[in-house]
Amino acid sequence: MFESPSAGKAIADVAHQHARLAQNIIAVRHSLDQGGEWADLALQLDDLIEVLSDHFSEEESLMLTRDYPATAEHKQQHAAILQRVRTLRGQCENGQSELAPVLLDFIQHSLERHEGTADQAFEQFIAELG
Repeated sequence: MFESPSAGKAIADVAHQHARLAQNIIAVRHSLDQGGEWADLALQLDDLIEVLSDHFSEEESLMLTRDYPATAEHKQQHAAILQRVRTLRGQCENGQSELAPVLLDFIQHSLERHEGTADQAFEQFIAELG
């Protein structure tokens, strides 16, 4: 039987995953700023998509085990963020450098806003449950 992690461990796991996501975005931004090859940028974005998908999946699973009331809305936000990253990934196929920095900024700000609002509310919910 699956046992959900303690509140402290769950919050620490989410924070660790957020740090990894931030590192992925920094790497993508660096490649983009340095004028890296589109194929390399595509690989980095593939990795970011995988990390995001895993993180979102784990977070949503935790929400379900804790009966989090805002799970559906939170899942919609996750889907929107993933779609933005996939859109940026599609730009690699077209080599559209003009749009890529704008999309990356938007993705980064979306994730920061999501972490600062929706994820923070979920972490507070977990902490209150104990």
